[in-house]
Amino acid sequence: MSSQRGSWVQDSAPADAHRVDEAVKRLTQSILADHRTRHFSTAFLPDRAAVLEILEKLISLMYPGFFGPRALVFAKGFLDVADTGNKRIVRFDAEGKVVGTWGGAGNEPGRFVEPVGLASDAAGRVWVADTGNHRIQVFEGDGAFVRQFPVFGWKDFYTEPYLAAGPSDSVFATDSWKGRFASYDASGSIQRSFKAEGLKSPTGIVIDPFGRILVSDRANDRIYAWSLTDLMK
Repeated sequence: MSSQRGSWVQDSAPADAHRVDEAVKRLTQSILADHRTRHFSTAFLPDRAAVLEILEKLISLMYPGFFGPRALVFAKGFLDVADTGNKRIVRFDAEGKVVGTWGGAGNEPGRFVEPVGLASDAAGRVWVADTGNHRIQVFEGDGAFVRQFPVFGWKDFYTEPYLAAGPSDSVFATDSWKGRFASYDASGSIQRSFKAEGLKSPTGIVIDPFGRILVSDRANDRIYAWSLTDLMK
């Protein structure tokens, strides 16, 4: 890998497997450690996003069995990856080793059709945007199914939803098709829908340690930020 004007690009020569393994290990340990101590503030999303992009690319190189991984989330010291094309979630430990997988193709509880967005709540549960099945599913950290609820707006178009776990078992989901994001309560009922001037294609979404909700707009190459308290008034 080489650095160029603050961003990272992949060298044209293929990386040697050992170097890739060590890079993934170092990056995973560093990010997980910062996540545990809350020193790695998501307020600095451009830097964090760059690191996550590197990690995603390295994971894809190291584990060629992945098919179009779309999202990463940290959950109680582990790194979970949405392996979208393979309809599963893959869990890594701080050493960069696969310690579990769950899912598989299907519409039964615990199975997926195009899982995209991931989120982790304070209890360590993992929320999955099961896009093709038009629902959000919730799992314990070991992959045990907890519950699910339908998201009716996902029936008619591919919204490319990414998730952020909110307070009181609520969840936020982006809708890149209509340039908005929405909050849902624990039963899956929509609470509110949010838009902002100029927001076109929201994808990434996170709630940072300072109580702000940040949304990345892929179409405009910018990040929007709101106070979560103000937003939910």
